[in-house]
Amino acid sequence: MSESSSQSASRSSEPMRVAVLGGGSFGTAIASIAADNGATVRQWLRDAALVDQINHEHRNGRYLPDYPINPAVVASTDLAATVAEAMVVFIAIPSKAFRSVLEQAREHLRPEQILVTTTKGIQAEGFKLMSQLIEEETGSSHIGVLSGPNLAAEIAQKQLTATVIATRRRGHPRLCPGRAGLRLLPCLCRQRPLWRRAGRLAQEHLCHRRGHGGGAGHG
Repeated sequence: MSESSSQSASRSSEPMRVAVLGGGSFGTAIASIAADNGATVRQWLRDAALVDQINHEHRNGRYLPDYPINPAVVASTDLAATVAEAMVVFIAIPSKAFRSVLEQAREHLRPEQILVTTTKGIQAEGFKLMSQLIEEETGSSHIGVLSGPNLAAEIAQKQLTATVIATRRRGHPRLCPGRAGLRLLPCLCRQRPLWRRAGRLAQEHLCHRRGHGGGAGHG
């Protein structure tokens, strides 16, 4: 095996490093399931008391009280440290605060990082989607939009649910299952304009998952 091949194999065997920005129910569920699937996960929150609870009690008593969090999730109020080594950054911030958090995080992000928004909604000023705000504030070309149909509680319970990540890059190797040994969460990845495709992809994926669920006796 050549030296470059050995280095590539070594990188692919390393745990995926994930950052989750946001301490709500959905961000917490994403952080926990990513850790369940072998990722090294850092989660950023503003609330120091909640950070302490996640790190020591492994639960989020305010937003996801009934579900245990993977003990490998490390929460922090330090935004720079949270994103410093991440390969993928999930942004689970309410739409009203979305831009302001991006402004804080911008100087700490790297061009090669993948930025995935999980936030629903549209910014009132300018009628812009969260993916558009990411592009404006960071200039990143690695942007994904995570959509359902799913709920934080369903993800936390590991129920059969549907998740889509829409991205402009076809078959992104760090996001799509079955590529580079990564399966952060079961999802379908597709290419094309983010804001046009995400809804239809979710519908397609729901039909696909319902077919499998019915065959497995899950209704």
